[in-house]
Amino acid sequence: MRRVMQSGCWRLGAVLDSNFFSTRLNGSLLFILGTCVIFDAVRLGFEGHHPLGWVMILIASVAWLVNGTVLIFVLKSFRRGEIFARSFWLDTRADMVVNAGVIVSGALVLGTRSALPDLVIGVAIGLYVIREAAEILREASKTRSAAI
Repeated sequence: MRRVMQSGCWRLGAVLDSNFFSTRLNGSLLFILGTCVIFDAVRLGFEGHHPLGWVMILIASVAWLVNGTVLIFVLKSFRRGEIFARSFWLDTRADMVVNAGVIVSGALVLGTRSALPDLVIGVAIGLYVIREAAEILREASKTRSAAI
């Protein structure tokens, strides 16, 4: 009986470590992504590009609908407080906000015939993604501390 309990505790610890590790990895990669988005927006500003507003709107709209559908399916796990579901919820929510930003940016690019809205909103999106990454990393640390 004692071995069964030890085995069960070991497996539970492995699952908690696995969820913690994957959530930390997710947050770290999201942080890197946000940083790259900012650098790319600045680079494009120096190179002088002109984005296609209608393409931005079309692709971001489809992505927004897909992410919204995914959020509906993830809602149950998120409400149970599972760390991986929380992380997934934050990622998908961030994707929806980013997609909405790209839709607005595409509309402004079309309306102004300028690349400036794309560059400004690109930097804002990068900052938002970094903020979401910090929230995921904070949640992972809080959950890990509570489990120990």
